[in-house]
Amino acid sequence: MNEKNNENRNGRKTLPFPWEYGQEEITLKVSSYAYGNGLAILMYSQTEGELELFDDLTVNLPGGYGLEPQEAFISGDFTKDKLAFIEKNRLGNRLPGHARSGFATYTSVAFDLSRLAQYDRERVEEFCRQWGLDVPKEPEKIQGKLTGKKKREREVFSLEVKKGLPNGISDFKVLREANYYYVDKTKWIEELQQEIGKTILFTRPRRFGKTLNMSMLQYFWDIQNTEENRKLFQGLEIENSSYMAEQGKYPVIYLSFKDMKADSFSTMLHSIQYSISILFNEFSFLAENLKNFDALQFKKLLLGEANIVELQNSIKFLSKILTQYYNTKTVILLDEYDTPIISAYENGYYEETISFFRTFYSAALKDNEYLQIGIMTGILRVAKEGIFSGLNNLTVYSILDEKYSSYFGLTEEEVEQALKYYHMEYNIQEVKEWYDGYQFGNTEIYNPWSIINYISNQKLDAYWINTSSNGMINQILEMAGRAGSSVFQKLEILFQQKTITQRINKGSDFHDLVNMDEVWQLFLHSGYLTVDDKEQENMYELRIPNKEVHSFFQESFIQKFLGNYTTFHSLIRSLENGKVEELEQALGEILLSSVSHFDLSKESEKFYHVFIIGLVAILQERYYIKSNRESGEGRYDLSLEPRDRRKVGLLLEFKVANSEGELDKKAEEALEQMESKKYATEMKERDILNILGLGIAFYGKKVKIARKSL
Repeated sequence: MNEKNNENRNGRKTLPFPWEYGQEEITLKVSSYAYGNGLAILMYSQTEGELELFDDLTVNLPGGYGLEPQEAFISGDFTKDKLAFIEKNRLGNRLPGHARSGFATYTSVAFDLSRLAQYDRERVEEFCRQWGLDVPKEPEKIQGKLTGKKKREREVFSLEVKKGLPNGISDFKVLREANYYYVDKTKWIEELQQEIGKTILFTRPRRFGKTLNMSMLQYFWDIQNTEENRKLFQGLEIENSSYMAEQGKYPVIYLSFKDMKADSFSTMLHSIQYSISILFNEFSFLAENLKNFDALQFKKLLLGEANIVELQNSIKFLSKILTQYYNTKTVILLDEYDTPIISAYENGYYEETISFFRTFYSAALKDNEYLQIGIMTGILRVAKEGIFSGLNNLTVYSILDEKYSSYFGLTEEEVEQALKYYHMEYNIQEVKEWYDGYQFGNTEIYNPWSIINYISNQKLDAYWINTSSNGMINQILEMAGRAGSSVFQKLEILFQQKTITQRINKGSDFHDLVNMDEVWQLFLHSGYLTVDDKEQENMYELRIPNKEVHSFFQESFIQKFLGNYTTFHSLIRSLENGKVEELEQALGEILLSSVSHFDLSKESEKFYHVFIIGLVAILQERYYIKSNRESGEGRYDLSLEPRDRRKVGLLLEFKVANSEGELDKKAEEALEQMESKKYATEMKERDILNILGLGIAFYGKKVKIARKSL
């Protein structure tokens, strides 16, 4: 880490503290509270040559909560910024759990006294003597420049070599031979032995470890390079299983469709032909033993000269000659089976593609006498009437099933172990908020792609959501907008971190997605929603799993339906600052630009309500956003309660005018309603003293806003 240690005019070290209004150079002072003698840390900034109290870093809560001397709660103001400041400068480690006092929640930190002593040694030493603690030693001063052996010894002593992170690595052999960090999922192999003779489909969201798991199966079962592959499983759970005897016993056909995307069926067919050619090249040694028809067939598939019928039967043909060559049945592994089908749906050649793959998969997996076990992965569940309609030996395990639920994605225990290994366990609560929240069966699951990238970058960000174009999702949302669908009313509920209840069928077809009621299946199986609870057969409570996915919905809403980002951010700024004229202008521009996505003919208050919810969702980090809540003597439309109580609270009430000339009257009516029904009561009870009411009236794409302090 590149540390910034400046000095103020008094010669004391300073640390940069970035916050929403800029950056301050902070001097730390250590003391103890008069009540209880707990650890007190104050933050000072320098103004005109003098140190001035900037803020308290810690807070003294009544009761003590059983903290150790070096532990303290972080002040409720700018808590997120302060925790980031502590973590970046290695001042301490965040402790699990929280404490509540009043309406605020506080996080505790175990401070590193030796680290604090670098910034205020005198007072840290005094604090340690007060509590009978060992006084931190001053850092060893190294005379001269270390060279040669001594330099290397010091480097080895001071740096702990950690395993690399497998960012983007889905080849099990590469991962193991290069000694990357690996979460052991090999017990899955043992459990799969009970499925011999079947074809199994595992549906999981993208980037949840499907390809790596399939690669692991390939190296385990493959009859080629048996001894070399055996080494890959040393030290893993499967090595101690009796099923290790199955290692290296079967020929394996492994084919991945994850990159098979095209803008036309002819291009897709060329892509399939090329992939089959590469596959047959891996088994080119088989050609020596083939005669007549089989030899000709093999050659055509190898050279990319096969016709469409020969391509459809290529996998079954290869399994036949492999079984004959090795005198044992063949394992077939087909990864991301639905990628070309999704691409076809997005690009308008769905029917041709379905027709091709219906024969392709049936030939390989239905009544194949040469099949030991067939395993497929994908995102979507089996279609009711489509490519798998003839597969009578197919078993499907989706995110709704408990069996095998822990083998795709990371369990909470696995995440905690990884964070501890890389010394990042201090941030487990925020990691949970960002990347946890998935429910596979009854198992709590974290997004593995995001966890790996978080550890690598040491920054909470939306990693998974940006790994795909989200094309199908956006298409469905756009259709919903044009149709004036109830989808957006339900998204309003989801934006508020609540649940919706939907029917989720076990079998669905792409054609079903035209029906807006079926869009929730796509959201669920693609990882944009997760199950919160099961109410009854096929009825589930759904929610947005975490902050990362929530960020997708708000960005998608902005991009697809609000158009101009500049206008949008102008609206947000004017809303927070209470600048009515600017807010009117920005909101009017957004309504005008989104006419192709929204059916304004209904002109209902509910429509505009949902529209505004989508707009303000991005503010959830700074405000508690509440819709249709009781306060005072009625129910307000929308409330934005600031997390920082010193900021302005916002109350929004919506009205629909019958004419443009009625806009001013309706906006004032909204203000009168807020005041007469005492909508500000809830915020005032929470010590929000500065509350602004906004009465917003709509007529078509026209808007008028009135304001009043409440």
